[in-house]
Amino acid sequence: MQLLTLVLVCNVPYAPWISTNSAVPSGNTRSGAIFSPFELPPGNAVHATTTFSIRDALRQENADTGWIGKRPAPLANFSYELAELTGPIFGMKLVNWDGYTPTPLLDAEGRVICNLAGQPKGDEWKREVVDSCASTIKHASRHCDFKPPVKEARRGRFAAAAIGISFGGGQKRPGNLRNSASQRRALEEIHQSTCFRRLAGFASKAFATYAPRVFQAYDKNLNDLTDNHWHLRHNFPGSVFAAATVNFGPRTVTKPHTDRENMAWGWCAITALGDFDPDTGGHLVLWDLGLVIRFPPGATILIPSALLLHSNVQVKDGESRYSFTQYTAGGLFRWVYNGFCTDKSLMESATPEEIAMREEERAQRWEKGLAMFSTSEEFW
Repeated sequence: MQLLTLVLVCNVPYAPWISTNSAVPSGNTRSGAIFSPFELPPGNAVHATTTFSIRDALRQENADTGWIGKRPAPLANFSYELAELTGPIFGMKLVNWDGYTPTPLLDAEGRVICNLAGQPKGDEWKREVVDSCASTIKHASRHCDFKPPVKEARRGRFAAAAIGISFGGGQKRPGNLRNSASQRRALEEIHQSTCFRRLAGFASKAFATYAPRVFQAYDKNLNDLTDNHWHLRHNFPGSVFAAATVNFGPRTVTKPHTDRENMAWGWCAITALGDFDPDTGGHLVLWDLGLVIRFPPGATILIPSALLLHSNVQVKDGESRYSFTQYTAGGLFRWVYNGFCTDKSLMESATPEEIAMREEERAQRWEKGLAMFSTSEEFW
């Protein structure tokens, strides 16, 4: 049997597999991930029901800079029932995932473009992490000054707040996200909680397993940022994501959207939390892939959120659904790539030859992003 790699982060066991030729080093990464060789049998993969390929998405959907995605036109109606999505109108495939078994999603060309990462089994993880995270969000939300009714936003109607490092939207340099005093108290309670630190670490190790080259790029970029800008802080120990958003709900359901400011070829981690029936609602809808995925509380899924149009199925009245998402803005990669400055500052002193070289690099950036994705041959 081929020697495969087990990924451990923050002392939480995980059992998916990656081949040793995936350019993942042994030992510790700068973010705290630990890699050690282990033999594991191959698992099952879910194939997209459409002709979608990440190659075409990167080539066609990227913004001019190649660092972030484009914003697609939202669908007119986003409150679709599960039966509508899987019925004759949309004809989407229901993936009846158990929320535990690590399962990669493959595009039409056999690239691993998503990871149904799951969650560790056992009462201890459910009690100390899943249930504790949900109760921490519920308790922390009491500090927040979200004034009802919560306004309709691009992603949906629910209360949310973000923590971590950001760059974009007119910022002149990367900075730690700012919040109101009450939201800072709520987010600090979440940031300091052991349960969220374990959850964040789990997501990063799943990321490292199925997208090792993308993971390494995130690890290096984050540490280069914090090494060169002392005021920036890591979000969670052992995590390679620069920022996180807590969706306080209480019934968090997103409408079809892409997270266009995230790294174009990057992944984000989504964890569902709360008290809801995953058989009737809360499913993750991946419109480009033609898939509706059962998404139980406590489970984590990683997707390239800047490229894939995604949303959720409504949960029932009286149920609660929160979510915890981790991501990195594409602008942070551009800042480091430029030598820690903006495009404008860099181009002001660039020679015509340097400008031509950068334009050539920009045109090829999507191809470099494509090479970051793993293929099915690396696993089986």
